[in-house]
Amino acid sequence: GERKTIRYLDLGTGNASVLQMASWYLLSHLKRSSHCKLEAVGVEARSEAVGLARRSLSFNLGAVECEGKVYTSGGSLGGSMTEDDAVQVDNDVRIVQGDFRDLVSLSST
Repeated sequence: GERKTIRYLDLGTGNASVLQMASWYLLSHLKRSSHCKLEAVGVEARSEAVGLARRSLSFNLGAVECEGKVYTSGGSLGGSMTEDDAVQVDNDVRIVQGDFRDLVSLSST
């Protein structure tokens, strides 16, 4: 059968705590189905928060890709989530730096 993709967008993600909680929840439920894929993106304007969010994702969910580089950590997924759980579900969880105020100022000129 055809693969179902679940997409999640977190605008103003900050340090990505909500993005991580939603991803953990979805990954733990999607692992029961091999026909699902998770795509989750957090968008944040502040560079400090983006760096912390990427570090946190790499520690808690395994690896984060940014600009061709993969950030990983020796951290464990903890709780009821194991590394095998994350691997069983094809997932792409990432943080993107972006400021929508730039788009608003461009559109008003």
